[in-house]
Amino acid sequence: MLWLTRADLKPIAEKAASDALGRAVAADNFSIGWGDPLHIELSNLRVANAQWGSDEQMIALKNFSADVELASLWRGMPIYRHLRADGLKVVLERNEQGIGNWKFGSDSSRGGFALIPKNRTQFPTLLDMVLKDALITYRTYADNVLRIQLDNVAIASSDDVSPVALKAAGAYNNTPLGLDATTASFRELRVAEKPFKTMFSLFGKTARLKFDGTQMEPLDFEGVDGALNLNADELDNLLASFGADMVARYPLTVDTHLTRKGDHWELTRAKGRLDRGAFSGQLILDEGRRGASDHVTTDLSFGRLDLDRLLASQPSDEPHLSAPKESSTILDTHLRAGQFVYRDIDLRDIELGGHLESGLVQIETLRFPFGGGRVLADIDIAERVAAAVTVNGINVDQLAQKFGATAGDLTGEIMGRFKLDMPSGSLRAALSQSQGAAVLSMGEGSIRRAILEKMSTDLRTLFREKEGSAPIKCLGGVMMLENGVAIVAPLRLMAKGAVVNGGGWVDLAKRQVDLEVRSERKSTGFFALDLPIRINGSFDRLSAGLAADSAKKWVPPAPPKAAALDPDMHQLMSGNPCLN
Repeated sequence: MLWLTRADLKPIAEKAASDALGRAVAADNFSIGWGDPLHIELSNLRVANAQWGSDEQMIALKNFSADVELASLWRGMPIYRHLRADGLKVVLERNEQGIGNWKFGSDSSRGGFALIPKNRTQFPTLLDMVLKDALITYRTYADNVLRIQLDNVAIASSDDVSPVALKAAGAYNNTPLGLDATTASFRELRVAEKPFKTMFSLFGKTARLKFDGTQMEPLDFEGVDGALNLNADELDNLLASFGADMVARYPLTVDTHLTRKGDHWELTRAKGRLDRGAFSGQLILDEGRRGASDHVTTDLSFGRLDLDRLLASQPSDEPHLSAPKESSTILDTHLRAGQFVYRDIDLRDIELGGHLESGLVQIETLRFPFGGGRVLADIDIAERVAAAVTVNGINVDQLAQKFGATAGDLTGEIMGRFKLDMPSGSLRAALSQSQGAAVLSMGEGSIRRAILEKMSTDLRTLFREKEGSAPIKCLGGVMMLENGVAIVAPLRLMAKGAVVNGGGWVDLAKRQVDLEVRSERKSTGFFALDLPIRINGSFDRLSAGLAADSAKKWVPPAPPKAAALDPDMHQLMSGNPCLN
């Protein structure tokens, strides 16, 4: 006992700690004040990093002092009545096999005294602990460094078997955050086979995250299973903590169930609101090992997804169609929305399935009802954009009314197929270099007789408006796209009382139209002049009138070559007399 009170215990403690951890442990000063409680002080403690680590030291601590119940050392688990520490720096990282540098030696020991705990079974009891000025960094597999700054940390408990209170104030990635937690007792913490009860609230300027559940490895946040609630009044404050530089001044609330096993995370049974729209679904994350991408899978349903509101604070540049050049995440998503709003698009009951990775965006499934029918599309975006769209059963009357027609002018159901290929990038620039084809086909329907007479320039329209509708045998059109200009040919309508042919061009980049239609002389009546009618102008301001060269015999554009159409287009044409 006399020797213990006078000996230099620093080298003995350093060797014992180094042997226990399998890492070099050193301190500038180490002293023990003998008594009950036992008083320990040390300064400039250093614990070496793993051999493969990016920094020489894993742990550095400027000052440490503690009072330890003497009897607890004989029982094998120290109880710290008081503990004070400041100037802590911890470097956390994983190797290529996913093993963290905080795994010391074999990490196989269970229970017993440890100067620095290897696992939860060796964690001491902290009745009154205060830590100041701490910085913990975590290097992800993608070499991104996450910074956890702890200005003040306090841990308190009445005894070894009572619940533990933890409070902390600091910042995550320079975003101020606070932590308020209550856990099960220290004695329960040391029972490795039992899930450890944890409740905590993590709060920032405009967001609060609550967890109520259990963990199997609390020191690693491993084996997590519990309820998670997020309430963010302004989402951008939360996103900033994860390094996202975007304006998102709208709320997000979500209740979900969180589980984590190793690199596998699941957020299931999620329900919440984004801005004004309710949503539900799940998100699954598999963290990639070093050099590999994280894999995120989502399945979400929205009542209303209004991108105009969500992106209102973002720059309203011209739309771009391009894949991310570099992405640390592979995303597979399935999304449904009762209403989808973006710019001039307002769709109902939309469903989308897609895939994203570096250099590639795939919309494998895009479907939504439109005009009484259904639209199906698939889109690939890489160095080029390739899109294919199929329309089934579109009510031509509803479609015509969207362009200003009167209800009942034209009835029937349209089938169609559209294919587009163009460079990725700015939509307007890409359209000027686009290639593609389209076929529209309609079977039996009807057209208002007055419209037929106007199309055949029937003189009787000067004196009266023809009542009723004429049955349509077929309606069809083919469009070939070259460098953003679509050549329409043939365009044909066969109805009782008139056969109308047409053609022309549509410039998608400039949003201009120039079409001519003319009725066949043999299909119309005595009073029909069968003069060509020209429809031209911009998409939002079309005009119609007699063609200027009406005296000339009009020759419609040449029909497309068969090789330019895919099998679905050929099938549409073969079933339509107007396109045979």
